[in-house]
Amino acid sequence: MTLLALLLIGIVGASAFLLLQSCGLRLPFTDRVLSVCETAEDLKTRDDLAAALDDSRALEDRIAWLERRLATVPCKATPPDPPPPRQTRNPNRNPKARLRALRPMRSTATISR
Repeated sequence: MTLLALLLIGIVGASAFLLLQSCGLRLPFTDRVLSVCETAEDLKTRDDLAAALDDSRALEDRIAWLERRLATVPCKATPPDPPPPRQTRNPNRNPKARLRALRPMRSTATISR
């Protein structure tokens, strides 16, 4: 049983060693990376990314400040102008139209018994 435990520890240790060689290790609670694979170009890209993130945070802070400032600006809402009055025809000018308006409607429906 002890031999199996030692064998398991050895296999886990060898796997960790191979993993560290190929991928690198990020130290906990820091931004530091121990790596064999990173080139100078990778490090520059990582620094550029960090600078871009700092810039975006600064822009987000500026946007939040401007939104707070805009919220304090008083805004007077004025209603739009009413539409012009609609022009209607005057039925008094045309005597036939006046008679048509006064005449009751004739029903064309017939009552069937």
